[in-house]
Amino acid sequence: MKKIILPLLLVVLVTGLQAQQNKVVDRIIELGKTDNRTMHHLDVVSNRFGGRLVGSDAYENAAEWCASQFRSWGMEVIMDEAGTVPVGFNRGPWFGRMLSDNGMVLHFATPSYTAGTKGVQRGHVLPEPKSREEFDRMKGALKGAWVLIGGKNDGWPIDWSPKADSVRAAVIAWNDSVARINRDIMRENMMNRANPPKELHPLKEEPALF
Repeated sequence: MKKIILPLLLVVLVTGLQAQQNKVVDRIIELGKTDNRTMHHLDVVSNRFGGRLVGSDAYENAAEWCASQFRSWGMEVIMDEAGTVPVGFNRGPWFGRMLSDNGMVLHFATPSYTAGTKGVQRGHVLPEPKSREEFDRMKGALKGAWVLIGGKNDGWPIDWSPKADSVRAAVIAWNDSVARINRDIMRENMMNRANPPKELHPLKEEPALF
């Protein structure tokens, strides 16, 4: 008899537990239809806290807010430390303006985990040199200048690893060789002004060559 009764009791317990789970699921579905706060929560974390980079105050504040919400729903919350970062980062306000007769407002942002400026900084603007010849020609004017670098930015700071250094060195060597060829072309164009000028070869772009 015991071998028969035990399975029956298990069936009753499992059935009762399943019924309770079904009630919870039904209640969740009902709240999703009648009192959905998804967009409110998304608005808070996206607009009130904004970007939440690891190591930023916004990240810590958003995590604490989420934990307080879970507690308000009767859930037990444990805040575990997942790791550490070597430096914190809080993005402050940024703005820019080109000061000239045809001035314009500039829209830009610094890469994450990089230092900003100490207040408003003013200076003349120079394009980034792409060859050693260009660098030697303009290095006297670089002090205090805003240098416009080429290439595409993916949101991260310049890579200063040995591998990236070797890539930049190869680009500089390539651009130096192309610059020598372009000098010959420009000299030839000047000597044959009656003929259509030959086009110069483009230099490779790589951010922060120098």
